[in-house]
Amino acid sequence: MPFNVGPFEVMVFALIIVGVIVLLARGGRSQTPTTSPRSADGSPAEPESLDALIAAGWRIESESSDYAFMIRGQRVNHVLHFLIGLFTLGTWWIVWLILASRGGEERRTVKKA
Repeated sequence: MPFNVGPFEVMVFALIIVGVIVLLARGGRSQTPTTSPRSADGSPAEPESLDALIAAGWRIESESSDYAFMIRGQRVNHVLHFLIGLFTLGTWWIVWLILASRGGEERRTVKKA
């Protein structure tokens, strides 16, 4: 029995395939914060100052006597993405899945000088 496939079904299938490829491609990456960035040769890079990170858009989430915990970005608005998905008959939920898996925030731990 032949299938009756229209352009909407093709678009949804393509979005699902792209979403799966993106999720598989980033599956091995860790979301743990780094304490010391590395240069190209693998040696520890010059530590970044808190002022330089703040100027680059990072903000201090919390700090201790030796470390500052920096954060950049914003959380994913799940309610908004759910509502957009309702209006697009679920197609947008694939994009939402990708955004939620990446996380909207990036964290870094910096040792104070």
